[in-house]
Amino acid sequence: DLAIFFLNAEGNIISWNEGARMITGYSSEEIIGKHFSVLYVPEDIEKGNPPNNLNYAYESGSFKEEGWRRKKEGGLYWANILLTALKDERGNIYGYLKVIRDLTEKRNYDEEIIKSRDFYLKLLNDFPTPVWRSDKEGQFNYFNKAWFNYTGRKSENEMGEGWISGVYQGDKKLVKDKIAEALSKTNGFVFEIRIKNYRDEYRWQIFYGMPYYDMENNFAGFLGSCFDIDDRKNYEDTINALMRISEKLYSSLDINQIVDSLVTESVGLAGADGGFACIKNQAGFATSRYYNKDHWEYYEALFNEDNMIVKQVNSSREPLLSEYSADYFGMQNELAEKYSAAQIIAVPLYIAEGKLIGFLVLNYARGNNQFKGDYLQLLKGVARNASISLSKSLNFEQLRETETQLRRSEAELRNLAAQIQYGREEERQRIAREIHDELGQLFTGINLSISLLSEQLEAGEKPSAGEIIEELQSVQKYIEKGINIVRDISGRLRSYVLDHLGLIPAIQEYCLEIERMSGIKCSFKSDLESFSFSDEKNVAVFRIIQEGITNVLRHAQATVIMVAVAKRGNNMLIDISDDGKGFTESERSNSNSVGILGMKERAIFLNGQLKIESIEGKGTSIHLIIPLTLTGEKV
Repeated sequence: DLAIFFLNAEGNIISWNEGARMITGYSSEEIIGKHFSVLYVPEDIEKGNPPNNLNYAYESGSFKEEGWRRKKEGGLYWANILLTALKDERGNIYGYLKVIRDLTEKRNYDEEIIKSRDFYLKLLNDFPTPVWRSDKEGQFNYFNKAWFNYTGRKSENEMGEGWISGVYQGDKKLVKDKIAEALSKTNGFVFEIRIKNYRDEYRWQIFYGMPYYDMENNFAGFLGSCFDIDDRKNYEDTINALMRISEKLYSSLDINQIVDSLVTESVGLAGADGGFACIKNQAGFATSRYYNKDHWEYYEALFNEDNMIVKQVNSSREPLLSEYSADYFGMQNELAEKYSAAQIIAVPLYIAEGKLIGFLVLNYARGNNQFKGDYLQLLKGVARNASISLSKSLNFEQLRETETQLRRSEAELRNLAAQIQYGREEERQRIAREIHDELGQLFTGINLSISLLSEQLEAGEKPSAGEIIEELQSVQKYIEKGINIVRDISGRLRSYVLDHLGLIPAIQEYCLEIERMSGIKCSFKSDLESFSFSDEKNVAVFRIIQEGITNVLRHAQATVIMVAVAKRGNNMLIDISDDGKGFTESERSNSNSVGILGMKERAIFLNGQLKIESIEGKGTSIHLIIPLTLTGEKV
């Protein structure tokens, strides 16, 4: 995943690796000899950035930056760049090393985070109750529409500490003291004050805030809201419940804790008899627990996309209130029988992209007080808060999983590079030994025969025609043996059949050779009589099959190997399977096999997908899918 290449002192490209080709689209034949400014966007060229960057690296030793770079076909990618000056023994700069990493995906991810943040701000702005935010010094820097609708004031009058002018005179000191205490301890606060509304009436509000943290987990300020509590006797319990729910929902990144808090607090808030929450997974919308009044019970249910309740909440985006119907909700009759479900409310849960990630279901039993319409807005607010927390939790889990996969991939690539380098050195040593031992002796023999004839002629001797012919025949034998040795060495480096007959015959011939050498049945089946990619891709496919079969011979203890090639639509499918001992997932995870890593690397080169499946005691299957539309090859 790295473009690594050298420049001469003038900035002309003199080497080009595979990573550079994959990132930029230029082959080595197309790019070597050109000035490295061909990789810059026109704006940077007009600014003189290419020579400026070289000058900076020349003077400072290296140059780093991130910016847009141009691909061969004109597309752009976001690049992380390191340009290092190369010095000879006298300290003179004779060229540069340039390393480029494609960070386009990371940049897109960062932009998605920004979009999510903007969505959350819009969500807060549309929240039905006043919402505010402060910085880490306690200066208020945001109010939503509900706040301005309530106060009737303008934004410039509220920012900083301006909003306090709308607080009742006798409550202002309480406000300042409570906020100062919260800042010193970096904790949340709750107090009751009177705030003037747009009618110039002071009404009691319960005013609360909680600390929030940035992406580096540093304290960034407070986020809070307020509620009218003039009718406090009627709504005291409701407000306390909302506070508890908000605190629980925002205090954890664990998705199970968030769901549990959502269900238990919503049941209490709405006076329901029980309920559960379904969260989307690969199978559908699933739950495994039901909250029955004051305790949890096992209750497993799964709803797919075609279920009526899913369709209704996804289309209306509003809570559904209905008399219980097992057919309508797609729930088991046990919900009605065991829990006496008579009336049900379902509240949708959405993430930032507007995608339904689940829903909350509350149940009212027969003979109980039925659901009150006043609770709808409260439950919608709770659902919004829960959705934000769930989205934060899912993003965190996805980020952690991505980071783990990235670290694992980097470790595999480092191991692969080391193993490949070791393999290359070993292969070079082997070839050098064969050339020295085999060809060296032959050439020595040829040289001795020719030297003998030359000495006889120089000494005035006249060897007979028969003697001359005998020496020449000896030389000819040496030459014929040398030709065979060269053919053997080159054959081990590259398949003769692959070069001259194509991919399918080469695979078939290789399977027959394996069967002859090992005595293990190696069957080959193909619905293609002939097929070829480009030379490089033919070799990559052939090496994957070679490595797969080699791994079977080394480790599987198999009696049968099966190789199948087929074309399905715009894909080529290659399967390698055996009846050997197989291996466990942990054994594969702990394996440092350069063979498997090399197969993965070549699959990436082919824009393909490589999947390895193994059942301990039953064998292993390797599946390779190569998209023909991306490779540009045709049958």
